[in-house]
Amino acid sequence: MIKLRQIEVLHAILSTGSVTAAANALHVSQPAVSKILKQAERQLGFRLFAREANRLRATEEALALYREIEKIFPQIDAVQRLAENLRHGVGKTLRIVALPSLAQSLLPTALAVFRSAQPALDIELRTRHTQELVNSLILRDADLGFDFGGFDHPAIECKTLLTAEYVCVTPVGWFDPGKELTAGDLSGRPRIRMTFADALTRRLAERDTRIFAEIPSSLAVQNYHAALEMVGRGLGFALIDSFTALAKSRGDISMHRLDPKLAMPLNCLTLHNRPASALDEELAAIMARTGEAVLASARF
Repeated sequence: MIKLRQIEVLHAILSTGSVTAAANALHVSQPAVSKILKQAERQLGFRLFAREANRLRATEEALALYREIEKIFPQIDAVQRLAENLRHGVGKTLRIVALPSLAQSLLPTALAVFRSAQPALDIELRTRHTQELVNSLILRDADLGFDFGGFDHPAIECKTLLTAEYVCVTPVGWFDPGKELTAGDLSGRPRIRMTFADALTRRLAERDTRIFAEIPSSLAVQNYHAALEMVGRGLGFALIDSFTALAKSRGDISMHRLDPKLAMPLNCLTLHNRPASALDEELAAIMARTGEAVLASARF
């Protein structure tokens, strides 16, 4: 059976064209490369190279192996880099998936705190809407996700970090500052709705909040930031998460709480069969503290 070191040597010789160049690439001596090559040929039971005019010529068998080695060598190289990084205490990658609204409001602040405690950590952040977010976790394309409540899946572990509320953003001048708005206040006003089925859309269809979803709308956008732009142009009101509203506060928009309040749980999602790591828990705790601090300083 061919060994990993023998695969490395074969790949190096075929890539560089000579034993000397392969030895330099592998940072070992030329005799060491020659010895490993001979061991590989002995174990395999066939020649890998023939010498012609002081040059090595790869046999058909070697070329056949090389085609397969080329497919797996990037993975071998990645494992070696990871092992080296782990030896030095780095190399862990934390893959985060979050709603676009969180990635543009609360999450950057939390990550700044988290990064100061984990400066060597490699972090990947991708934005997805709820269903795609859950799929990323199920397919193991992400380690943990951040979402607003309302989604239930048997494979997902959901931990509520805090419970905030959705707010109504309107053009300035529609209502007195600080007024809590009811469905009656908004009836007859143009509504800007979301085109994706997020947690807010689902919760708007529940019990006493149903009337908000039934207010007619002729304008739909794909995310809360686009909704804010539309509201700022006087095109209607929108219901958005409080973190986006607070992070994007502007002079042409007025923010109002709802009566009755529309709860907005901020959840951390992981796979049931993948225990949360210490890093996962650390970031989740920072998200909770950051969110609580934002809400405590909120002025509507």
